[in-house]
Amino acid sequence: MSDARVPISGLVVVFGGGQDQMDDTITRLANHPSIDVGQKSSNRLAIVIDSESREQDIEINAWVRGLPGVADLQIAFVGFDDEPTPSSKPAQP
Repeated sequence: MSDARVPISGLVVVFGGGQDQMDDTITRLANHPSIDVGQKSSNRLAIVIDSESREQDIEINAWVRGLPGVADLQIAFVGFDDEPTPSSKPAQP
């Protein structure tokens, strides 16, 4: 039996580099298929990572931390959604 719970992480990216570097990194974040970019305030950017597995969530977190200009990655929220499985879908009449 596989774990059907997938992580959703609400994070705050804290930038420490210049504006050009920050703009480039925000573009890279926005282009990632598992990341939704939210509000930017000063040197902080809210993002949501909606990954397919815990392993992918860890990989994406590491990737974000390694992007140019990222000084810190703060966790705001981590939750788990249940993916529907064939046995949990409503029965057809």
